[in-house]
Amino acid sequence: MNSSNDSGPSGLSSSGLTSSLGGSGTSSATQYNTTSSGVVWSCYAYDQAGNYYSDSLTRFGVDDTNPKCTSDKTDSGATNTSEAVEGWTNGNVRVFGKCSDYESGCRYTESDLPKEFTTNTNTTYAPGKVEDIAGNTSTCSSYPVKIDKTSPTCSITINGTKKNDWYNSSGGGPSASTTCSDTGGSGISEKNGENNGCGVKTGYKDTTFATPVYDSTSAKYVNDGFDRRAICYAKDKAGNVVRKEGKTIDVDTHAPIISFCWAVNKSDDYKYGFA
Repeated sequence: MNSSNDSGPSGLSSSGLTSSLGGSGTSSATQYNTTSSGVVWSCYAYDQAGNYYSDSLTRFGVDDTNPKCTSDKTDSGATNTSEAVEGWTNGNVRVFGKCSDYESGCRYTESDLPKEFTTNTNTTYAPGKVEDIAGNTSTCSSYPVKIDKTSPTCSITINGTKKNDWYNSSGGGPSASTTCSDTGGSGISEKNGENNGCGVKTGYKDTTFATPVYDSTSAKYVNDGFDRRAICYAKDKAGNVVRKEGKTIDVDTHAPIISFCWAVNKSDDYKYGFA
């Protein structure tokens, strides 16, 4: 662009604009489109009397390309993160947009509407827009937010025949089943591990498992014992885990043993008995 006039009486003869990019113009409104910065521009003017004037050098660039926004997130306060799947977390999530611009540069490194989520949700969020120094803007895309801070629940059911508070051998012994649910939104995990996130373990009353009495393959208690305790567990997709103790059970799957004995007294009379 070029603007010139002559304050003397002779009037303007000619004017022009040159650029270090090459090229020139003589119009009073010559426009150069370029995305390059650091360009040297020079203007000049002649009046009718032959007087010459050139303006001081001006350096500027043109940026007509929109910046780029990349939506992203950061998590904070999450626990058991190695067990979280499918983008779920049990911590807080902050969604923001990252600006990149290879011409005039970004006015700010982040978008104008970042947001932090702190409660259970399964949604998407677009963190506003980014702007470059030349004033060009771009809208950031939506980013998924999945938070589940609520622990799942589980319950145990012991099935079998019991008499005098002892489970006996009827049906092969008692069996255990567990039911799990999750109200936080992520659902029970299917990640490999403890029965895909929902299952049962057993042990002594102190909850140790050094001598388990429960066979997970047959889903039955295969060893006898007393004060056995069943424990259910559940794991959701955000990594929340719960373990809950059930009632203690006493198991006796073996029939009593009858021993036959006899003795001979001095009169050679036989006496028989059972033990």
